[in-house]
Amino acid sequence: MLKKFTKEENSWSLYDWGSSAYSITITTAVFPIFYKASATAGGVDAADSTAYLGYTIAIFTFILALIGPILGTIADYRGMKKKFFTFFFVLGVTFTTMLAFVPFDNWLLLLIFYTLAALGATGANVFYDGFIVDVTTNERMHKVSSRGYSLGYIGSTIPFLLSIVIILLAQREIIPISSTNASRIAFVITAVWWVIFSIPMFKNVKQIHFVEKEGNLIVESFKRLGNTFKEIRQYRTVFLFLLAYFFYIDGVGTIISMSTAYGSDLGLSATSLLIVLFATQVVAGPFALLYGKLASKFTEKKMLYVGIIVYIIVCSYAF
Repeated sequence: MLKKFTKEENSWSLYDWGSSAYSITITTAVFPIFYKASATAGGVDAADSTAYLGYTIAIFTFILALIGPILGTIADYRGMKKKFFTFFFVLGVTFTTMLAFVPFDNWLLLLIFYTLAALGATGANVFYDGFIVDVTTNERMHKVSSRGYSLGYIGSTIPFLLSIVIILLAQREIIPISSTNASRIAFVITAVWWVIFSIPMFKNVKQIHFVEKEGNLIVESFKRLGNTFKEIRQYRTVFLFLLAYFFYIDGVGTIISMSTAYGSDLGLSATSLLIVLFATQVVAGPFALLYGKLASKFTEKKMLYVGIIVYIIVCSYAF
């Protein structure tokens, strides 16, 4: 499977293999359960704690939305994309690790560190996604992209499964650590996994497409960003895509981030939630590859419609 792709394509895909551990362990599964327990220990009502988590997600999403366009414009200059990617990567890994050292009942500090970790992880993904134009061709882009997603789902199951085993053994007192410390170990495992599989990305992926630096980078970037907004009216499809993506990705992000907290409020046990989320990762891997193959046959747009329709059905049923 690796031989069918270039070194740069493999290195780019392996980053998803590593970073997706953050998505499942911190964004979706272990951290929300850990936070809910921490908030309860700190005297916060269950419904309020879910609301605070939602506010936190909204805050870091809003921050990234504000700084994203200008940082993305600056990243177009030679050598800047890797620098921004590295900054957010280090931020994400550092505060993912720091989550393990927050006192259990200090839920507010936990949310602050989570905000910084999420800013790092999400920001790094913005520039990681941008590197796809530097590692492959237009003709292979959907194939490489779907493979990256698939590897992300598959790869993330390994540290997640290890974390689940440690947490369940701790809950059953088979190993001499508390469930709280077992969750903290999961945070550290996630950070280490993320770092290890990011090494090929740093080593082999380079920014090929760029704009030469000229004058003051920030001033020039604002000018280029302004020109982009002026010219976007001439490209109706680009404007509609950005508008649609704004609503689409916010819905997806909300479900990914809030599903476990919502399940906890419904009375589902932590064990049940972890097992269901593990099953979700296992199913998602092959289906990401399937979507890539079907996109080649039926076009990406039609497959996007299929995904959105399924999302609408599932969300309506859940409501």
